[in-house]
Amino acid sequence: ALIADELGLDLVRIEPHTEDAGATRLTVGKYLSPKLMVSYEQALESVSTFVVHLEYLIRGGFKVHSAVSPGQQSGAELLWSRDFD
Repeated sequence: ALIADELGLDLVRIEPHTEDAGATRLTVGKYLSPKLMVSYEQALESVSTFVVHLEYLIRGGFKVHSAVSPGQQSGAELLWSRDFD
């Protein structure tokens, strides 16, 4: 969180290379409003492989997630989650 704060971002994540996920990925993101986050995901082994994500929180645990990537499939999905504390 310290790096994110220094860069003025809400999300900085590095996901290491795995058999399932493939290349090591760096993701940075920022909330544009309390309900809307935009993030950019870059595969570190390939400069040309990136994805732009938009997540919009609706209510009741629902959110819309959209992903756009040049030369790849793009789309949107409706997600629901709930915390069971």
